Formats: sequence, structure tokens, C-alpha cells
Amino acid sequence: MFSEDYTDIIMDHFMCPRNVGIIKEINGEGISGDPECVDSLRIYINVKNNLIEDISIRKEIFMGKVVSLNISEKRGVEKIQVFSINAIEGFGIEGDGHAGAWDRQVSVFPIEALEKVPYDKIEEVKNGGFTENITIEGVSFDELNVGSVIQIGEAMIKIVYIGKEEYKEHGRPYIVSREGRFGTVIKSGKINIGDLVEAIKI
Repeated sequence: MFSEDYTDIIMDHFMCPRNVGIIKEINGEGISGDPECVDSLRIYINVKNNLIEDISIRKEIFMGKVVSLNISEKRGVEKIQVFSINAIEGFGIEGDGHAGAWDRQVSVFPIEALEKVPYDKIEEVKNGGFTENITIEGVSFDELNVGSVIQIGEAMIKIVYIGKEEYKEHGRPYIVSREGRFGTVIKSGKINIGDLVEAIKI
């Protein structure tokens, strides 16, 4: 994802989607990206009297992939984005405060879940810092159930929980606490931004 092939504006919409979906009245559209590289961004507009009255963005994903990796040494604080992480079997993410011998070693957030955020909360949520370890896109919610195993880069993660026992009401934790996937590392390996994500059967 971090490539000279994408402008800063395109990257911003990949990382923080807004105006997602398809508007009712469309009289113009465009596309950025390359479907052969597994993703593209399609833009729909409604123009009246030479002014854009409405605009929406729709990502077209042809394979699951990692869009952000984030760690923090302490719990309960916003995480810092990094380009790669090291997942350790039975422990979690090296250098992250949630790692350890328990069943919430890693947090994975499917970015499509942002579409479930209420309209009056979306600005607050998208402007909040990352609280999940791994942000992914292009994987069906049906493949991200409790008990599912996902291959992310070289590592494998087993989903143990969806959401937290207590929901948060502010910032990005609002949706991550409801739709984040939490689990354990069952196979060690390196994960990079842009790596493929796939639900697997073992």
C-alpha cells in the first residue's frame, strides 16, 4: 500500500474510509489503482450546474490484505503505525503491550466494519488513532468468526473473540470494541503492510 503509485489523497481514503458506498444519482465516476494489484478505488460523483453535489468512494478488493500495522508498549493508549511486525506463537506481537500468555494476544480489525459506525459517530471514530494491531480489508465477515484461523503474511492467528466484554463509546475504540477480532498467534512469522490475508482450514 505504501507506494509511489498512490497519491496521498488516495492513501488517506484507503486508511480512513468515508463517504463509502454508492450514491443514488451518479453522472460521473472514475477509478484509481490497478485491479491486477488486488485493489482499486472507485469514485462516484453527482454533478449539477458544474458543481459536485455528492461524492462517494467504493473500494474494490480482490483479495484480503493488510492495510495497517500498529503497536504500543502500554495498554489503553493509541498505537503507533509501523511497517512490519513479528508475531510470536503463543505470545503475540513483539513489542506490544497486549502480548503474553492469554487469549487476547492480538487484535485484528476489518476496515469494512467502519460502515457499521452510526453517522453521528463516524467523524470521531475515523479521526481517532489506531487501537488495533492489524487492520485488514477484503476478507468477508463470514470468514472472521470465532474459531476461524487467518493467515496474515507468514503468521497464523486464531480468532477467539469478536469484540470486547465492555463496549467503548468514544473514538476508534467505539467500533474496535464491537467489531474487532481478538485472538492468539498459532504460528510465528513476520507480517508486513500489504501482505495478503486469507482464512484457512487447518
